[in-house]
Amino acid sequence: IRSETEDGTAAVKWQISTNGSFVVPFGFTSSEYIPFTYQAIAGNSGTVTLATYHSAADNTPYPPTVTHVRDFSGADNSTNTVDRYWRLESTGSATSNLTFSFTASERSGLVNPRAQLWEPITMGWFPPTGIQSNPTAVTTLANTISALNTWWTLSSASNPLPVELVSFTAVAESKSVNLKWSTSSEINNDYFTIEKSVDGENFVKVEQLPGSGTTSIMHNYATKDYLPFSGVSYYRLKQTDYNGISSWSEVKKVNFVKDHQVVVYPNPLIGNEVNINIQNDQEKLIGVTIYDLAGKLITKMDEGDINNQNGSTNFDLGGSLTKGTYLLEVSTNSGIYRERIIKQ
Repeated sequence: IRSETEDGTAAVKWQISTNGSFVVPFGFTSSEYIPFTYQAIAGNSGTVTLATYHSAADNTPYPPTVTHVRDFSGADNSTNTVDRYWRLESTGSATSNLTFSFTASERSGLVNPRAQLWEPITMGWFPPTGIQSNPTAVTTLANTISALNTWWTLSSASNPLPVELVSFTAVAESKSVNLKWSTSSEINNDYFTIEKSVDGENFVKVEQLPGSGTTSIMHNYATKDYLPFSGVSYYRLKQTDYNGISSWSEVKKVNFVKDHQVVVYPNPLIGNEVNINIQNDQEKLIGVTIYDLAGKLITKMDEGDINNQNGSTNFDLGGSLTKGTYLLEVSTNSGIYRERIIKQ
């Protein structure tokens, strides 16, 4: 059977209701036999869909949803990846052993190729799972596999394809933003950095946490931002390797509603004056700082510069602000409050 379609539509669908070995007699050419063996060992397989195709040496064209065969440093890893993809799907929930076959030219000198599954949500490659081996020079056996759906390929055991974040979430709570993320494997991971932004473009550091170095075990991480911006803001996760190379997660949008202990008005600013009102009698205003969205200091006033009158402080900003959006940081004896202000 010659499959060889880039979208996996030239597929064999097999209704499998018993355990045992089921061989699909795929061939690349009339003289190159590359059978695929699906061995159901437990559970219900349902309908199993199997397809495969040969790629170029750079592993293109990529199958649907697949976007790369980069290594952990972000460099092209096609020289360590077999020039073939497999589409494997099942309507059931069986545990199976899988035998992948490929031609000698598709292997191209790879050492101990291992099967890896594409994860289309985070756009990364899961690390080799199950017990894997190479029965022959042109086959890879992956035992006790419980997840089939989506695309597979084979990469060198010493140069695997990377898995990216399994998940990253940012959720507003009553007094903080709760940040959680999970990894299923890490290679030379030095540390993580949580970053946030008021506009989704200019980010500042929130916190740095150590990574787990090199591991194939699932790790869960969590921290909180106790000084979130008021209103809509944006969070992302930065991961940095020991060699200094960094990558970023997708950006998460958060709407955080603060208790109105500090009120800034008018906002947007019409003229050059801004009023800051502290509504908690136990708090005292001790400093005001204004930054642009890139984090550059625009103006700063300490306690000696502040003129308090009946709990309301009026600041004449003069010509220090041009039209645009700024971050106003209000310091009190019990904490720091941050608000975005707009100069019209």
